[in-house]
Amino acid sequence: MVAICFYGEFLLPVPPDQLFRAAVTKGHYLTPKLLPHAIKSMDFIVGDGGPGVIKRTILTIGWYHEHHVVV
Repeated sequence: MVAICFYGEFLLPVPPDQLFRAAVTKGHYLTPKLLPHAIKSMDFIVGDGGPGVIKRTILTIGWYHEHHVVV
């Protein structure tokens, strides 16, 4: 198992609530656009984005990762 962490600070002209919505609730749209060299696509296998959803991330190298969201 591999753990990857990213840390960075950015000054953005966006209110915190919009940034949270973009990063957390709409991250499956935003992330492939921000990291096209690493992430091919993100989609939901089970559910529609709420608690209990299973998200699949397909990387450009052909690997994939499934993530179960529990709230």
